[in-house]
Parts: sequence; structure tokens; C-alpha cells
Amino acid sequence: MSLRHLIITLFLFVISVSFAQKKDGKSKMVTLKYCDRWVEDKINNPGVRDLIGNVSFEDGDATMYCDSARQFTEKNAFNAYGNVHIIKADSINIYGDELLYDGNTKLARLRRNVKLINNNSQLTIETEKLDYDLNTDIGFYFDGGTVTDTSFVLNSIKGYYFVNTGIVNFKNDVKVKTSGSDIFTDTLLYDTNTEIISILGPTNIYTDSVHLYSEDGWHDPRNNYSELKHNSFIQKGAQIIEGEHLVYDGTDKKGEAFKWVVITDTLQQIKIKGKRGTFTEATDYAFVTDSALFVQYSGFDSLFLHADTLSFEPDTNDFRLMKAYHNVKFFRFDIQGKCDSIVYSTYDSVINMYKNPIMWSLNNQMTGDEIHVISKNDHVEQIDMVGDAFLISRVDSIRFNQIKGKKISGYIERNMLRKIYVDGNTESLYYLIDGPYIVGINKAESPYLTIYMKGNKIEKVIMSPKPVGQILDPTKVTQAQLTLENFKWRINERPFTPWEIFKPDPLPAPTVEKKL
Repeated sequence: MSLRHLIITLFLFVISVSFAQKKDGKSKMVTLKYCDRWVEDKINNPGVRDLIGNVSFEDGDATMYCDSARQFTEKNAFNAYGNVHIIKADSINIYGDELLYDGNTKLARLRRNVKLINNNSQLTIETEKLDYDLNTDIGFYFDGGTVTDTSFVLNSIKGYYFVNTGIVNFKNDVKVKTSGSDIFTDTLLYDTNTEIISILGPTNIYTDSVHLYSEDGWHDPRNNYSELKHNSFIQKGAQIIEGEHLVYDGTDKKGEAFKWVVITDTLQQIKIKGKRGTFTEATDYAFVTDSALFVQYSGFDSLFLHADTLSFEPDTNDFRLMKAYHNVKFFRFDIQGKCDSIVYSTYDSVINMYKNPIMWSLNNQMTGDEIHVISKNDHVEQIDMVGDAFLISRVDSIRFNQIKGKKISGYIERNMLRKIYVDGNTESLYYLIDGPYIVGINKAESPYLTIYMKGNKIEKVIMSPKPVGQILDPTKVTQAQLTLENFKWRINERPFTPWEIFKPDPLPAPTVEKKL
């Protein structure tokens, strides 16, 4: 229980105790102001009067009317029947069929067809049983009631109305109907001065487009505005927005989430997490920042992506377009990568990487000005490296096959690189292997290059037109001859698990020349 809830509970407890307590000191006697006639048997029933016709009593600033009454003068009490009407301080009017009134405790018990109207706030309570303390100006119904105000109609089993503060506390099976929402809860507080509903426990709010849930917060039915503070979510169709602190503007159809936020699309099996987010219903746009995480669940091939900022917006049909900005790093079982920004579509599962992109797949490292990853049925089929493209494939701990060009396209089957096509200014360096032996190193240049792979080994190489190059003796080459210009094996930046996408890149290790 939160501190706020505890204070409210203690306050209501003190008030309820005062309900049952008698007023200290000598109580002022109830005054009979008028009746058409009365009957009194002073011998057999002393102190009891039967009052008939246009009966009225006065007690302090309260005047009470009825058709007939039985007055107990010694007990300072009376029972009133028919067309009961209490006027309190010219603002509170209470009606009913029957009234049991105790002048010592100032407690009025009204029964059947009870109606309370506050002329100042326009609040109305209708119930079959209402107890009203004229001393503290607190009303209480406990067997079901309907409360109507300028902005809502409410039903609950119990209700406490604190007239002096304008607070109404409702409990048990609470249902609220407003012009723009339906609210269902077990406990809530309503302030007639501000027309704000305080959420004190598990509460569901349904509007024409969304479902809101919270266990703490407040809702303004007049302006259709909500602030949700504990175990809260907002749901629209297949999309659910959760947050520690949610703010929702039902008029503009916009919301914000603070401290932490989770946006889930159950249809697309997508989840976005972060510490702050915004969302707009009209455009179906969501924006998450600060430790942002994107997850697309697909069994073993789930995609985990981290960035400083993530946005989520509609794409073709019911699919979504995800955009990630700054310090992007992702992990999937078959591919991993990092760059400055990414655009990803759930429609065609294409990952477009921009600004210093790098990607890894099995023993392969890929870089370029841009990288485009094309998938089908959750499996990568093609990887395009565009502009200063560089493909490095590790042979062993110190040897690497290398390809450079304007554009490199890698074609993948069953998670294995099957074909490589290089377009423009091709440079290549690859090892010629015969069984367990390296028999040569092919270093060549050509406009176009096609390589066919089998397993992790080169099966066939086609260069066109005529290439320029040489076969190097592996026993006589220098370390400098084993790498193309701008070669850099960046395995220390590669995430090997989903959790490593949050790890910062390690500091670069000092360069040490390795011996062959």
C-alpha cells in the first residue's frame, strides 16, 4: 500500500469512527417547529408524540420536513414518514420516504427512495439507504447507490460523501459512465471541486479507442485526460503500452510514458522497451528513447536491437516500420551488427543499415557505406554491402579471405554463405587450400567477381573481364601482403548474446604483428 493510499485509509477510518460516536457535551434539543396536530399519551406513553400533517423540525442549521412523525422528546429523537425532506445550510437537500433521526449524535438515517442533492456542486446521490451526519456533514450509503455529477454517472455498493471538502469515496463494484469513457474499479475517490477521479486500486478505463489500466493515479472525465502511476498500461487493439508513469490525453489521442516503457504488438510479435516514450493514436506512431530495446520474437531467430532512440510507425497493410538512431547494435542467432541508424520493416523483414555499418554472420564480417539485409521466413537470404564494401571471412585465427568492391552481394542458403557477387573495382585475397594444406594465396583485381562457396570453403571463382593478379607463396609472404588496404578484423565489437548489445565496445587492443 502506497503512502497516499495509507493516508486516505486512515482518514476514512477516523471519519467512520466519528460516525458512530456521540457528540461531546450536552446536545441541543431538536425543536418541533410545526405540525397540523399531535397526539400524546402522557400516562401510558410519556415523552412520545405522534405528529400529523405538515410536520417540521429544526436542529441547528438543518430543517426537516415530513407528512407525519413520532417524536421521542426524552431521547431527543424522532421517526419521520412520508415526503421526508432535509434542508442543510441552504445547500444540501435530502429526500426519502422514512427518516430515523437522533438529535444527540445528529445522525439522520434515511430509507427508501433516498435522494441527496448538493445545490453548490450539482452532485446527486440516489439510494435506498443513506446515513447522514448533520454534525460533520458526511453522508454514507452502503447498499448500492447512483451518483450523478455534471460529467459522469456512477454506481457503487458503498459511498462516503464528505460535503465540506467535496470528496466522495466509492467502494465495491464501482462503475462510472462519462461522455468519453467507462470506468470499472473497486475503490476510487472523486473531488467535486476539481471534478477529478483518483484511482486507488485496480481500475479499468475504456474509451472509444483504448483500454487503460492502473492501480494508482487520476482521471479527468471532463477533459478525458489520465495520469497513471502504478502497474499501468494502455491497449489499442494488438498494441499495448506499459509504463511506470503514463500520461494519456484522450482528446488529442496522445500519450507519454516515463521511468520505463514497454510497447508490445501482439500481432507482429514485437516489443519495444525504454525509459521514456511517446505515442500518437491518429498516426499510430510510437517513439522510445533512453536504453531503447527492440525485440521481434520468432523462436530461435528472435531479433534483439538496442539504440539510443527507437520509433515505430505504420508500414504496408498492418505491418510496422521500425527506425533506430545512434549507437545501434543488434543480435540475431544468424546475424549480428552495429551502425549509427537502421530502418527495419516487419512487412518484408529487410534491415537497412546506415552510417558506418558492420555486420557478422558465422565467420564473415561485412562493412560498407550501407548494408541491406533481406530475409524470408525469418531466414537471411541476401546481404548487400553498398559503397566501399568489404567482406572478410576468417580462415583461421590469423588468416582471412578478403573481398573489396563498390557493391558486394552475399547470397545465403540454410544460414551458410553460398554465393558472393562483387560489382565494380573488385579486389580479392583468398587462400587456396588443398586438404589440410594452404598451397597458395590468390591476390587479384577485376571489374566483376563471382565466388561460389561450399560450407565455409571457396568452391569456384569467376573473374571478368580478365583479372590482374598473382598467386603468392604462403611461405614467403609478409604480414602486409596478407591484408587488403583498410583491413580491420573487429571481432571484439561483435555481440555474441542478446545481452551484449548493451555493452559498450571495448577499447582497441594494441597492434601486435603475428607470425605465420
